[in-house]
Amino acid sequence: MSRASYRDSVFLDLRLRHMGEILDLKLDDLLLQSGRLAAEERPVHYILHISFCCSTLLARYFELLPNFFVLKEPRLLAQLAVSRHLQDIPWDEWFDLTVKLLSRTYDRNEIVVMKPNDWVNPIGCTLLRHNPRATSTFLMAPLKAYMLSILKSEERRGWVRERAPKAAADVTLCPQLAGVDPSRLAVPEAIAYLWLAQRFVCGQMTKEMGDRMVVMSGDDLAQKPRSALQKLTQALSLPVEEKTIEWATRQPSVQRYSKDLSRPYDAESRVQEQNELERCWGVEVETGVAWAAAHGGLDWPGMLTIT
Repeated sequence: MSRASYRDSVFLDLRLRHMGEILDLKLDDLLLQSGRLAAEERPVHYILHISFCCSTLLARYFELLPNFFVLKEPRLLAQLAVSRHLQDIPWDEWFDLTVKLLSRTYDRNEIVVMKPNDWVNPIGCTLLRHNPRATSTFLMAPLKAYMLSILKSEERRGWVRERAPKAAADVTLCPQLAGVDPSRLAVPEAIAYLWLAQRFVCGQMTKEMGDRMVVMSGDDLAQKPRSALQKLTQALSLPVEEKTIEWATRQPSVQRYSKDLSRPYDAESRVQEQNELERCWGVEVETGVAWAAAHGGLDWPGMLTIT
């Protein structure tokens, strides 16, 4: 990999743009060599999120800011997150090695910004406990916007049918959701269930790690990027100057759709799209919102206020 290949990779999974040959390495073999990597606590910022909430946009802003090295959805971290309940594996050792590897930078003074996929949210506290210098953003989205982003695509509808039941393990301590079988829900209800489950995980993380994390709305980031980035970096003491943020928010690359850089997409076009989607899927949205209201309400935990 090079700096450019990291930046040009949409995500660090099967879509990774490597420079040549792919090398397969076993974690067990790497563990034998891990002692050569010095154990040190380096600053890392994690962008946790609920999916479809402008998390890729936030990662792209960090790519424009100096002193940050961005990793977008490294697959290995997600694999570790989903395997955390397996028996008879050295999970703690694998976790320690993975974080150690992913925390490396090209320049000694850079800070890693890591945007995992949403499977990693339940180990958010584990990530911050592991490194006292680590911080996190947790990106949420208004329920209606979240529902529309999924309802508009048959592929995403299929995704939520598969994803929602797997979130049940994360909400066993949530009384409003503990008795719900998400596999029996219609799509709008399944979206609402997943949104509430992610909100619960975010709330639990906020209770333990609130001084090292901020909760932000993806809509705020899209509509008021300058204010949102200023609030975020100031709240977590990330080394970014205000004039640099102003410059970054005016760059053409952030006026493109996150998954398709050939498609123009800014705050105004995002609002227009959502209005059109609501005309198409408004009935299903209202069904999901009503279900959410009956199962825990719509309040968010400790949201960062953007003005």
